[in-house]
Amino acid sequence: MITWRIFNLGIGDFLMNRIGFKSGDDGSCDVQIQNGKLMGDPYREFGSDGKVLTQNELASAYEKISCIGTGIDLIANNMQMIDPVFWDDEKREAVEYPKDAKLKLFRKLLENPNATDDRMTSTSKAVKNYTLFGAVYYAFILDNKNQIISIKVLDEFNLTPSVDIANSRIDDYIVMNSGAYNGTYVFNGKYYADGQKIIAPLINNSPYPQYMPASILQGCGIETLLYWFGCYHNKSLLSNGARPSLIFLIKSMLNKKHREQLREEIRVRHSGAGNAGSAVIIDGSADKEVKQFSQNNKDMEFNAVLDAAESAIQKRLGTNWILDKKVNSKDIQKSTEMFYDMTVCPMFQRIFNHLFDVFKYFNPTYNYLSIFYLEQDIPALRPRFLGIMKDIPNLGIFTIKERRHMYGYAPLGDFRDDELSVQTVKVTQTGAEGINNTEFTGN
Repeated sequence: MITWRIFNLGIGDFLMNRIGFKSGDDGSCDVQIQNGKLMGDPYREFGSDGKVLTQNELASAYEKISCIGTGIDLIANNMQMIDPVFWDDEKREAVEYPKDAKLKLFRKLLENPNATDDRMTSTSKAVKNYTLFGAVYYAFILDNKNQIISIKVLDEFNLTPSVDIANSRIDDYIVMNSGAYNGTYVFNGKYYADGQKIIAPLINNSPYPQYMPASILQGCGIETLLYWFGCYHNKSLLSNGARPSLIFLIKSMLNKKHREQLREEIRVRHSGAGNAGSAVIIDGSADKEVKQFSQNNKDMEFNAVLDAAESAIQKRLGTNWILDKKVNSKDIQKSTEMFYDMTVCPMFQRIFNHLFDVFKYFNPTYNYLSIFYLEQDIPALRPRFLGIMKDIPNLGIFTIKERRHMYGYAPLGDFRDDELSVQTVKVTQTGAEGINNTEFTGN
């Protein structure tokens, strides 16, 4: 067995232990080589249990890995610009200004969910928790009429679940350090209740077991690992003055005292200015000689690994349309539309319809409604909407059946289906401030 001893790398013992190196008493790190192979996989799974990323590692990845933090913030910041509206699933139209008192109150609650958080703060936290941890733990406080009066995103680390393995579910949650939301929430068949308080977790289910949450980043855990190590690799090179290291082959017959003396001489004479550079001492060779690694700039900078890992992470988050280096000014509008269509809008609908489902749980008469958005109200999608509106007059004359099919409606089923229609635009000006209202009719 040959032992490599690597000095002055500037990488912490914690990281080195994670990737298969054994820390020595003097701060150096041992790498075990047997039959020409490295013993211990330096690229093993990033999780402490060898399988998945832990909660702390996911939170750390958000803070320290730029492409993860940037991607999640990009999703959250763009989602904040979407204004939720009620959508009538039966009539297939938006209810922009509901007259119903309960819907009005719930709409206001979406804007200011609790005493401390507005919609932007709550939405941003929900996106980060769902992406990083695979779960958003929404807590609701109800009045004596079972109407929601407060919504809060609970911190992941303030909940302690109790697992019901026999029924493959979480049986209850104990919530601490969350003020008025503290308590024990027991499963009631749909959500988790503690008196007039409800927890309704939004879960990205794990493949196994399905009742547990799974971070979206688990799908690129290896890439997260490679990006992390690539950054430390570059940091080490900078600490070493970006110089290739030296290898010293030492006769195995040297006694311990002579080896230590020779090691000290190597460190003093070959570390470079400011202790830049590092040395690898290999014990067990027949002769003493000095060799230098041959590395090009590409290898030293680890660029290929970083680029590949970053690209995989961005694709997993769905932000690659915006952040990928191949996107240029000519297709930035198209990439923005794809980013919204593939990532932002689906996550928006899942989060806000989850909140609305809790409202409908206590108010089942509103099951015909859902939460949607108006494309013309989203700045990034408005050019596409205006382009569609511009093309409408060129559609020509169609039957009512053809026109309804064009917009996804079923035929009327009577003589009216055969009537001809021409799209017209009616613009009216109302109100003291001269607000323009645009209506599209089939007359």
